[in-house]
Amino acid sequence: MSMIFQILNGFVWSMYAPFLRGHGFTGTQYGFIGSVSVFASIAGSLIGGWLADRYGSRRAIVTGVVFLGISDIILAMGSFEAVTLAAVLGGFGGGVSWVALTALISRVVEDRFLDRAFSYTTAFATMASALGSYMGFIPRILSSMWGKEILELYSMCLMITGIAFIAFSPLVLMVPEKYSPRKHVAITRKRVPWIIFIKLTIVELVIGFGAALSIHNIDYYFARKYNVSSAELGTIMGTEQLAMGLLMLLMPKLSQRVGGPLRAYILVASPSIPLIVAMTLVDNLVVAAALFIARTIMMNVANPLYQAFQMSLLPRDMRGRGSAVLGLAWQVPVGLGRAVGGALLDIDLELPLRATALLYGTAMGLLVVFFPGYVTKRSSSHQ
Repeated sequence: MSMIFQILNGFVWSMYAPFLRGHGFTGTQYGFIGSVSVFASIAGSLIGGWLADRYGSRRAIVTGVVFLGISDIILAMGSFEAVTLAAVLGGFGGGVSWVALTALISRVVEDRFLDRAFSYTTAFATMASALGSYMGFIPRILSSMWGKEILELYSMCLMITGIAFIAFSPLVLMVPEKYSPRKHVAITRKRVPWIIFIKLTIVELVIGFGAALSIHNIDYYFARKYNVSSAELGTIMGTEQLAMGLLMLLMPKLSQRVGGPLRAYILVASPSIPLIVAMTLVDNLVVAAALFIARTIMMNVANPLYQAFQMSLLPRDMRGRGSAVLGLAWQVPVGLGRAVGGALLDIDLELPLRATALLYGTAMGLLVVFFPGYVTKRSSSHQ
């Protein structure tokens, strides 16, 4: 189920930046659209977390996926107004479905297997997204075969993808969920792990803003600096996702070997920081793409372990809302950062990437300071 949606999503993102750039969107406008999407996603996350705890995760996921489908259909129109509306609907739908899916995964398995569950499900979803990204060649091939402008082919493919999202959404209801909303327990002050929430929130704020400044606009960066189309972007994103998905299958073993998911996450993600800086020092597409692929794999391949670590610290019946709160802490700075990063692209293409490296380094340091027991102790009893 998740793999089907990720194939469609990967296909959409391979076309997104070239499609908008083809319609004359500037870096500032691209960043603005990204911010609109993120703030809509914040609303979706809050509502999705409540829906997941109150009515079950599956219904919330279906709702989010339908919004994503409608968003792609509207996006295909290409006007600034249509793209903005699509950003609102798509952001909202993505927020709802992402939070609900996180809660669903955390309820399907026992807590001691969360690192495996998040790693394996994310791995297969990422490989599916890679397949969708490689499909970025389809518009270019069809454009050559039919003699039509590639923007017209982008629009057609976006329309078809949106319809497919809606058509496949009922498949989610077939997934069993080991959770009864009727047994929902009300939140009390004593049950809320406030200190943990505060620490995790600070880290999410720093990572979110850092990612938004450059990584969330990276497709536009490549489209503008190297004049690439959906074919090249699809190849870059597909390659990184395929490699990342395969390597994610090894993360649970790494977690056990080094002493827990947080320790593994920091060890794997930290080397990605100098690779970001290195991207700003080259002026060759192949070299820049190789550096970006390597940095993306290093930074994201252990993300499921970090999700597992977060969920293991929260009460089981609060994980929908807990995921929403942490999502909010990440999305608010992302919403601001995408606009700032987009504007910086129009001033200096390399500045956002350098700022991101600085913020990522800060975030890694904060994790060590906030959770020293989970980082310094080589113990597998991290739950």
